[in-house]
Amino acid sequence: ALFDHKHQNLQTIFKQAIHQHNSNASLKFIVETAQEFVDHNDPTRVVRQLQCLHFNRGIYAFLAPHFEAYAYKSALSFANTYRVPLVGSSPLFPHHEKTHFTLIAYHIQDTAMERHTFHYLLTNLVLSDSWSKEVPAAFNAVNITSFALPSDRNELRKLIQMKTSSANAVIEEEKTPTLEESLALDSTRVLLQAFNLIIQSQINITKALETESVVSTVNFTRKVIDPTCPTLKPFKFGEIIASHLKITSMNGITGNIEFHSTGLRKNYTIEVFEITNNGNFEKEEPFLMLKKDNSLSGNDRFEGFAADLMASIADTLELQYKIQLVNDSKYGVFDGKSSWSGMIGQLIRHEVHMAIAPLTITNERASVVDFSHPFMTSDITMMFKKPSSGPQDMFPFVRPLSKEVWAAIVLAVFVVTVIFYVVSKLSHDRNVTETNQSEGISLCSSLSYSVGVLVYQVSGIYPHSVSSRIVSSVWWLFVFIVVTSYLSNLTANSVLTKMKFTLYHITGKYETISDGFLYYDQMPVPISSFDDLAKQNVIKYGLLRNSSTQTFFKESQNPAVSRMWATIEARDDLLVDTYSEGVKKVRESDGQYVFIMESPANDYLNDRQPCNTYKVGKHLNIVEYGIALPRGSPLRDKVNLAILMLKDKGVITMLKDRWWRDRSQCKYLDV
Repeated sequence: ALFDHKHQNLQTIFKQAIHQHNSNASLKFIVETAQEFVDHNDPTRVVRQLQCLHFNRGIYAFLAPHFEAYAYKSALSFANTYRVPLVGSSPLFPHHEKTHFTLIAYHIQDTAMERHTFHYLLTNLVLSDSWSKEVPAAFNAVNITSFALPSDRNELRKLIQMKTSSANAVIEEEKTPTLEESLALDSTRVLLQAFNLIIQSQINITKALETESVVSTVNFTRKVIDPTCPTLKPFKFGEIIASHLKITSMNGITGNIEFHSTGLRKNYTIEVFEITNNGNFEKEEPFLMLKKDNSLSGNDRFEGFAADLMASIADTLELQYKIQLVNDSKYGVFDGKSSWSGMIGQLIRHEVHMAIAPLTITNERASVVDFSHPFMTSDITMMFKKPSSGPQDMFPFVRPLSKEVWAAIVLAVFVVTVIFYVVSKLSHDRNVTETNQSEGISLCSSLSYSVGVLVYQVSGIYPHSVSSRIVSSVWWLFVFIVVTSYLSNLTANSVLTKMKFTLYHITGKYETISDGFLYYDQMPVPISSFDDLAKQNVIKYGLLRNSSTQTFFKESQNPAVSRMWATIEARDDLLVDTYSEGVKKVRESDGQYVFIMESPANDYLNDRQPCNTYKVGKHLNIVEYGIALPRGSPLRDKVNLAILMLKDKGVITMLKDRWWRDRSQCKYLDV
């Protein structure tokens, strides 16, 4: 195998593949290798090294995983002349490919040709490798089509990270494997497979080998020929190896591997990538928001659940992307004729490659675009404004009884005072005071007695006459009934005051009403479902225009939902264009407007200052959010796989907790 000092990682791949083969006890042969470092800048010396290896060390085939163009031509000429198989990848450019590509990238970035009207076609497999961060930045404003070989990078990464005695070179574990490393592994395995075919067909090959005096078919060892001899003969066994190489077929990490009769690869898979200046997003909290730092640029300007989700998907799939906001700030609705608005419309017109937002998966949308596996579920809920507490009550102790009852009690005190005084005067018996001295009762004494009974205090007056005791007994019975009612109502009013902030409301305020004997705050009428909301006609309700929620209300067969849609449709002012507009109407309507929205946004906005809204309702039209892609997009299966992997690892759950629960601006107390 031939390497240069700049690509020692390819030597590691080669060593690991050979070690893996030789460690397999079920195989009938082992491989001995010879490894040389060559100077690609000196093609003549490269040919001399090939001669020394072939004729002095008995090499059966050469592996050249990386060769510069001029050195490759010299090596190929030697291989054809002496019929020694050469396995490797031919360079497409006469110069170092990565430098060549980087120069083109910076040229695009520094010229006026970066306008979106230009489209570049990169003919090399540059997308097969991970680019440095500065190179993709050149393509943020251009359209590019390029190609890549599929590669199982995970298998290659595991092979690189293996530490065996045959692999002294170590590659950084976090480095992404390149296309050259993938091809080096496949080239090595193709050679091993070809030799295995020769072993399996040894009987047929023996006759062909008998004429080669320097070959032993028993153990595949070659006699050494002195390279200084005057005559160098072509290697006859090379044609047999080459013929078996051409019939070798296998499924490598770069896909299907087969060869033409000319020795070139055929029937392989090429992935076509189109890179444009946008990946479509909708700016909506907490899915996507602009950072406050104006010095940031590119994708760094954004934050939110969708931004983090896309970053996780890109890391999983090793993709490069750019965030672009949707033109009309809409998700996408059909106009009833021929076109779609918002994200869906841009996907249909192939202006973007994917759309990430709280984009509901519906039958109508799924008929024109492809959706990934859902990354979040939701249902339709209502946003209410919390009721205000109202002015502070300076006399809460008088609230259990109405004004009329209090007035009647005061009047009763004076009436009983007069009656008690008159009865005592007309009675022949004297009332006895606390000092047991008989004396006539006065009007003041009678008032003191009436008030004392009312407040359960001893006045020092004890009626002795039958008529006075009858009046006193009636008064005591009246006072007992009033005090008992007062205490029970006081307790009930205290409990209701604590509960009033947790009950659903219909008016948004508390009114003082009198119900004969009792006096209390009017408590909110409970609204716990859309049926309750549909039955009343006091408060208004609305939803987001041109949204999946509007489509659901419009097409629903639920009687309550149909009645609500008829009300909304009759008044255009009940529909809003953005979530922020709907939330603003709820907070400024003093409880006279309810916004119908999907639960993830409702949960997030209720935890934002001033913390004066809350969610009501659940399980109405459970929906799912997915990533939308154009029909037939080659990215769909990869995005699906990435979402499933992120779900299994708990990444999506962690992202939701980060942007909902952990960023709450409100503090709640248990009631």
